[in-house]
Amino acid sequence: MAVPARLSRGLLTRRVVAGWAGLVALVSCGMLVDVQGAFPGWIALWPLFAAALVLLAGSTGHQLSVDRLLSARPAPRCLPAARRSVRCGSPAGAVIVPLGLNSLVCPQQECRPVVGKVMVFIDAGHTSGTYAASMQEAVDKQLTDSGFRW
Repeated sequence: MAVPARLSRGLLTRRVVAGWAGLVALVSCGMLVDVQGAFPGWIALWPLFAAALVLLAGSTGHQLSVDRLLSARPAPRCLPAARRSVRCGSPAGAVIVPLGLNSLVCPQQECRPVVGKVMVFIDAGHTSGTYAASMQEAVDKQLTDSGFRW
């Protein structure tokens, strides 16, 4: 059986419409249905059929199709060049500034629970917000000395 190289115009249009209808149905389901009280139950068919519409529409290659939106890469979040710490584009172009925080968290290689009336740790793996704020000047100095600019 031969597979046509291009979709007929009518079938292509139906697939584009089905894809958008499925996406709209998915979004509206999230906005209109009380998920706490409605699931599980028959209402679960709504997002199921909506997702099926999007999947059945497939990749059409049409410029107005929903697959173009769903397969698009996220837009890069770039700061102005003066405030950029990570270069936009590929991860390979990233600027990495290593920080040595061990001497700030555990001075003289001894990790104390309290330093200068400030609790250092809130649990085994997290410093307290108060202690982190007290390290701000030392962290800023390390960043500035390494060439980092805010």
